Amino acid sequence: MIESKEIKENSNFSFSLDPDELPFIKKVFYYLKLWFIKKPKRFFLRNFYKLYVACEYAKFSWNNYDWDFAYTYELIHFKLKRVYKALEKGNAVQETEDMKALKELTKIVYRLYKGGYDRKYNRVHDKKWGKLEIDSIPEYDQKGKIKFYRWEFWRSNCPKDAPEEIKNQERADNKSCYDRAEIDRCKDIDRLAEILKKHALKWWD
Repeated sequence: MIESKEIKENSNFSFSLDPDELPFIKKVFYYLKLWFIKKPKRFFLRNFYKLYVACEYAKFSWNNYDWDFAYTYELIHFKLKRVYKALEKGNAVQETEDMKALKELTKIVYRLYKGGYDRKYNRVHDKKWGKLEIDSIPEYDQKGKIKFYRWEFWRSNCPKDAPEEIKNQERADNKSCYDRAEIDRCKDIDRLAEILKKHALKWWD
């Protein structure tokens, strides 16, 4: 794949000259410039860039918690955006199809990180059954002190005193929202795997 990549005409890519072919005076100036200007400059720029990248990742990782898998998607999204930017501005000529796939993958990973697949289904559910209401009911011990709170949930079209049949229907509809959202999430994961299998090895800068 690396052999198949072209180099942009306006890139900074150039072949180095053989200093042994230079006259003596020019050869001296060549090595002076190399050791006292070019090499220090390269060293400074290379390490400055590494420090810059480290700071960029440090800003991202500040709120990245190891125990939450959702942050894995956030990390991939963070990396993919940087890959796209590097490929877009890099020396290698990228295929349009590969870049479109990379952009699509970035959007998919962002959706997986943000979640919210159930929102559109929950809006329909709320419209049908009403807004969710929550109440906390204290439970007391023998001395009259509160042991814990028991939470109760209901909706305006399915109140506390609604028949059990209506409550079961509301619960079934609510579970259906989750099931349909899960189908959408899994479709995104399947598409993610499909894109990676086809394009991942083509994204290099």
